[in-house]
Amino acid sequence: MSTFQRHLPGSLPDPGGADSVSKAHRRQQQVANLYTRWRGSFPDGIDLDKLKDAAGQFAYTDAAVQVPEVIAAVTADAAAAA
Repeated sequence: MSTFQRHLPGSLPDPGGADSVSKAHRRQQQVANLYTRWRGSFPDGIDLDKLKDAAGQFAYTDAAVQVPEVIAAVTADAAAAA
């Protein structure tokens, strides 16, 4: 487990946004930034087996699981508007 991975925040700060679409977009940007930092935390020359084991772990972080929640809010707003 990388040093950065151990310190991923549980919940992200409110991304702001005037509506569900802008809020979802901003949340996705926050999570993408964290993912980039997480991937960058792996040292050069990491053992390939360790890298394979780490593949996909980010999807289970508290930050990543917040993305479907904001997408669901956009879907609900679109359904309500229809």
